[in-house]
Amino acid sequence: MKLKQAFNNNVALVLDQNGNEIIVMGKGVGFKKQKFEEIDQSLIDKTYSLNKPESSQLSNIFNDIPADYIYLTNKIIEIGEKVLQKEFNDVFLVTLADHLNFAFEKEKQNIVIQNPLHWEVKNIYHNEYQIGREALELIKEQTSIVLPDNEATAIALHFVNAQYQQEEMKETFQITEIMNKVLEIISYHFQIKLEENSINFSRLMTHLRYFIIRQLNSEKNQNEEIASLYDHIKERYTNAYNCVKKIERYLSVEYKWVCSNEELAYLTIHIHRMTTRKE
Repeated sequence: MKLKQAFNNNVALVLDQNGNEIIVMGKGVGFKKQKFEEIDQSLIDKTYSLNKPESSQLSNIFNDIPADYIYLTNKIIEIGEKVLQKEFNDVFLVTLADHLNFAFEKEKQNIVIQNPLHWEVKNIYHNEYQIGREALELIKEQTSIVLPDNEATAIALHFVNAQYQQEEMKETFQITEIMNKVLEIISYHFQIKLEENSINFSRLMTHLRYFIIRQLNSEKNQNEEIASLYDHIKERYTNAYNCVKKIERYLSVEYKWVCSNEELAYLTIHIHRMTTRKE
């Protein structure tokens, strides 16, 4: 790889052996390098190709966002990828860098915008919120900028959204609100504090998210086996089923949703597991 342009010591635009433009990031990757000088590839932590159609926005972000912030964003994404065990596409760098740049501008102007989903995000998206907290620490360490706690929530929601690329951020907000209300109904019905770090809680959260997405998209969960067991499930897991009927009433009143027997049966099973099993 040969250097085409060094944005700073840690971010550079290079040409690969086929002449394709690639943004590379790594500590010292652009330090004291001359144009068309060979890059030490052992210094590269991450590459972003400018030849991918979905990455076309990458070539424009350096006009609006300092390279130091882009490099910092990349380090935060690396934290997220390690925690979530998931790789994110190139466009996420643009989205998150743009958000952080705006957050830094708000902080300089002493503008504080409250996030109405702060507590919901902390309770539902534990891993993503952990990333947000680690991101604030890294930002403070690298830039001396101290962002407010609700920025951890905002960063967390960006990671949530990036994992479900078909969603818009507005839809992510709505899904989060509904999930939180369902958890309130479950907690109130059973008069318990939910074990948020349990495996069964995590499984319920995954099921709830896709259940809500199916409802928003007017899709059906087709499973004839579960449908055939509906009567058996509601009789065997009476308490969980009664809780599910409360959830169904809430969704019907608030959103005019109609839940199929398959969906009710699945939800009953997940709630029963979460409220009765010890791990």
